[in-house]
Amino acid sequence: PAGQILDDFRKRKNFLDGVCISGGEPTIQPGLLPFLDLIRAENLKIKLDTNGARPDVLEQVLASGKADYIAMDVKAPWEKYPLASGWDGNFEAVMKSISLLLGSKTAFEFRTTLVPGIHSLEDACFMGKMIEGAPLYVLQNFRPGHTLSQEFSDRRPFPPEFLEAFREIAAPFAGEVKIRG
Repeated sequence: PAGQILDDFRKRKNFLDGVCISGGEPTIQPGLLPFLDLIRAENLKIKLDTNGARPDVLEQVLASGKADYIAMDVKAPWEKYPLASGWDGNFEAVMKSISLLLGSKTAFEFRTTLVPGIHSLEDACFMGKMIEGAPLYVLQNFRPGHTLSQEFSDRRPFPPEFLEAFREIAAPFAGEVKIRG
């Protein structure tokens, strides 16, 4: 299918400046790095979205300069990560990915989707410390509807005042904290 995707890019070359590789989780795909090379050969910019689960792959992407921009989801404080992500995985991997990005020259952002019932204002300081020194931390409000877990489909998003309060608490830890969406 890579050939079909590249053909589609070529058909739209007058309308495309770049592509976003998203998921699922792109870094678990064994063909990611060669695919990035194919996209780069088309003179397209590349944004990579990741959850940070594969720091080994992220490190290769960063070292090779294969991505122009990386957006990494930082789901929640560690004790809430399984609830926020549905993953009881290796948090050391996420911490390593955070560290790799903080030390890289590639443009990046960390982002968190704030979910009622998971996030509280008390989390803002802890999460700010998790990504301390980042140039950009983006907060996104939860949107009900098509969610991976049915239990979240009927939850209402946070009011704007909650997002602004979270932003203010997290602000000292990043160069800029934005609310998106």
